[in-house]
Formats: sequence, structure tokens, C-alpha cells
Amino acid sequence: MPTDYSEIFPELNGYLIKPLLVSPPMCSLKELQDGTYTIKDLEVMHQIIELRKHMNPVDTPVRQELSGGIY
Repeated sequence: MPTDYSEIFPELNGYLIKPLLVSPPMCSLKELQDGTYTIKDLEVMHQIIELRKHMNPVDTPVRQELSGGIY
């Protein structure tokens, strides 16, 4: 019988689905469930998500003003 790890490690479910929640999604739930991606692949997806967060500048009012976004 498979072990339900969600009771032992509740944060694991959030970790597993994070690549599904980005836009555009990096994979599908089916691909995570059927073994298309390994745990190593999942870790690489998380690293890419973190890199994207750090590379996207914060849209500050000064930046909006310089780009003509504030009227």
C-alpha cells in the first residue's frame, strides 16, 4: 500500500505542484504523475522559477513613469 506522504510532509504537495502554477505551466499534472519528469527535473524547474523571479524587475512607480505608464 502506498504511503500518503501529505500527512507526514504537508509542504511537499505545494513543492510538487509549483511548476503547474506558473504562467505558462512548465509541465502538466499527468506528466508529474506518470513519471515523465524525475525529482531532479522538478528541482531544475524550481531553480528556473527562482531565476525568473530574480530576473524580472519590480514594476515600481518610477519605472512606470519612465515607460509612460502613469498618466
